[in-house]
Amino acid sequence: MKRDTHVVFAVGLVVFLAGLVGAGLVSTSLGLASAILVNVFVDMVGHERRGRWVTRSAWSHSIFFISLLSVLLAAFLSLLVSVEDWRVYLLSLAGGLSHLVLDALTPAGVAPLWPFSSRRVRGRIRYDDRLANMVFQVVGVVLLIAGLPGLAR
Repeated sequence: MKRDTHVVFAVGLVVFLAGLVGAGLVSTSLGLASAILVNVFVDMVGHERRGRWVTRSAWSHSIFFISLLSVLLAAFLSLLVSVEDWRVYLLSLAGGLSHLVLDALTPAGVAPLWPFSSRRVRGRIRYDDRLANMVFQVVGVVLLIAGLPGLAR
């Protein structure tokens, strides 16, 4: 999927989950910042050229790498503002791993179990399919709206 789609979907998912687990505004903000940074970073470093084709690198689109990056970013941001809340890590992980879910829907797929397996999970939706990107962006906005009442508690 396109980078904008990853970010909008991750933001909606993080806010929705934050409302479910009762995360406060600061923890939610840290989870959001981390999830956005992970999604952008993975797209920046996660592609390699193979002949005429550009494909997703297995290492950058794996559960291991995204989880590690999400936890490290969440820890760094939490230390920066002196917040000790496990929900920051949960939100960061969910937002980061949503990148894998969306990219697994495309023909290039992802190798989620790298470095233990290079087997890819693939779907049939082109990464640049305008309708699919729009649908997942709308789902992200709906999740965001649905999560807002939970944040207000």
